[in-house]
Order: sequence, then C-alpha cells, then structure tokens
Amino acid sequence: MLKISQSQMTLFEKMALKKSCTKILAQLNERFADKMDDIGDNEDQLEWVMDNAEKAMTYNIRAQGDVVRYLNTAITFGEDFDQLPWANAILVQDIEGATRTRLLQDESGVQLRKLLSEKQKKREPLIERKIQEYVKNKTEYVIAFTVFYGLPFETPADATPWLERVARKGTELGFVYDILLDSYLETAMYFGEHFYKQPWAEELLTREQSIHDKASALLDKYSEQMSSGH
Repeated sequence: MLKISQSQMTLFEKMALKKSCTKILAQLNERFADKMDDIGDNEDQLEWVMDNAEKAMTYNIRAQGDVVRYLNTAITFGEDFDQLPWANAILVQDIEGATRTRLLQDESGVQLRKLLSEKQKKREPLIERKIQEYVKNKTEYVIAFTVFYGLPFETPADATPWLERVARKGTELGFVYDILLDSYLETAMYFGEHFYKQPWAEELLTREQSIHDKASALLDKYSEQMSSGH
C-alpha cells in the first residue's frame, strides 16, 4: 500500500489550497470590494490570498471554509492581525482548525463592536455641535412657517426644543447632511414630530436604499399630501 509522508500530505494540501484561491478571491472581492482594491490589481490580490492562506495553514487551518473565515479576519484587521493579543490567544490554542476559526470569527465581531463604539464616542461631540448649529440656522425658518403648518410656536425659544428633537432624530436615522436633514425637517413640520412612527414612514425609513433616496421619498410623500390638500 502506498504510504504518503506528512511532508508530502502538507504539500498536496498546499497545492489544493492554491487551486482554490481564485474562488476564494472572488468571494473576498464580492464582500470586501473596496479593501481588496486597496491591495492592488488581480495578480496582487491573488498573491495576497495565497500568502495569507498559507499563513492560515501554519495555524492548522486548512479546510476552504475555515481559510475563508481566516481571510475575512485578515482583510478586516490587517494581515498581521494574528499578532494582536486577542487573535493570537485563539490561534495558539491546541484545538481543531474549524473550532479555531469559529472562535476567531466570534471574537472578531466583539472587537469590531468595540472599535465602532469607540468611534461613535469620538463622533458624538461633533454630531452634537452639528445639531446645535443646524438648530441655530433653522429656528427662524421654522418660526416663519408656524402659521402655514399650524405649529404651536410664537418665539424662537418656543421652537428650539422641538427643533432640537427633530434634528437629533433625523440625524439618528441617517440624515446627517443639512440638505438631507432639511427634507426630514420639512416632513416633520407637515406630519408632526413623531411622523416616523407612522406605518408609511416606518416602511420608507427601513427600506434597503440610500439615504438620499429616502430623503427624496419623504419629499415625494410631502408633495403628494400637499397637492391632495390633506
């Protein structure tokens, strides 16, 4: 019976893995198009996939699905992510490759949420300043249309708290640029501060489309109601 040495088996595994790298590359390009473009052209990308797939093998990660999970982490955190304490602690464990990549995937999610939370904390003061600036610029506009929209404000001081709430909610929903927030404000002036709770608005605001399209859809709804006299 033909016997295959461990070194030969490893070589065969590497050869098989390299043959599947083109397929893996297609998956990465589909999921991480911008980040893969940063690596270079197709040849550079394929080389990156092969190098990191071989690195995955040094951690006993050989099955294609497990390699893909390893590469997902590499493209997200950088190819040297395996030196990060949280990643290295998983990769050096004496466990199966599949278990290792599942743990890696789970911990990657935890680390990403931490990063996003830190970024959000840094953004909060900037967002608050932007909201206050928007309110300052739009208060007189709101006062000018109180009669037209039937709003219960007589002075800028009356309108400011309402406008702050509307601007904050609109920003929270993704209308972060003034031109987009204007669409949200106009809709709130017509339909009321809590219009976003109405079924038609909930459906519109949760659509899988760009925030610009949502802003346009809000104005379309506003125009439709205005033209019908409701």
